[in-house]
Amino acid sequence: MTPSAVRILMLVAGVFLCESALAQNAYRDKRWEFTLQMLGLEGKDYAFEGGSSASTKNSVGFGFAASYNVNPHVNLGGEIYWANVDYDATIRSDAISSYSSRGSMDIWSFMLNATWNILAGPVTPYLQGGIGSTTVDSNIATGPPVNGCWYYPYYGYVCSSYVPTATSTSFAYNAGGGIRWDFNREAFMKFGVHRQWVDFDGATSSYSGLNVWRLEIGFKN
Repeated sequence: MTPSAVRILMLVAGVFLCESALAQNAYRDKRWEFTLQMLGLEGKDYAFEGGSSASTKNSVGFGFAASYNVNPHVNLGGEIYWANVDYDATIRSDAISSYSSRGSMDIWSFMLNATWNILAGPVTPYLQGGIGSTTVDSNIATGPPVNGCWYYPYYGYVCSSYVPTATSTSFAYNAGGGIRWDFNREAFMKFGVHRQWVDFDGATSSYSGLNVWRLEIGFKN
């Protein structure tokens, strides 16, 4: 093979390699993306000041996320998810008196996350960490129904009543990882598990966090 032929082959190979690298980067680089999430939350046991305790059941949640790919590896964004969790609780009113309760509570979490996609290609492991807040509504009434009215553009003033319930918001943070698969330039899927910690007020037990299994279907803009 002549030197000229070798140079031509090297040039062609270089072009294909460059196009391949550009194609990989195009999967995510400088692009917004949005995901719909299905979550599996692990049940946990908790102990609180005064001797009260609670045990939550395994549950399913749903969420939504929006984020931006700074480059093929770095993704920054936020997410919000909701879950309805069944629980059993023992409420201790004093040193000798207690009663049992069973019900369900609503949990909302809002998190700001940073994700590192280890590879630039369409299939890559990822690592993620984030901070935010978790709000827990126990659905336990704290007072009588309250009436309220507001103005609705199409119907005028609308009045309704609601029952105030015991609600608390706490600092939360998470860390985890998984696998991501970009089908093409428009759609992708992620599967992973994260561990989420919540600093509940009054908790006395060592809280090691709970596992959150995540299946996400995403779309890129």
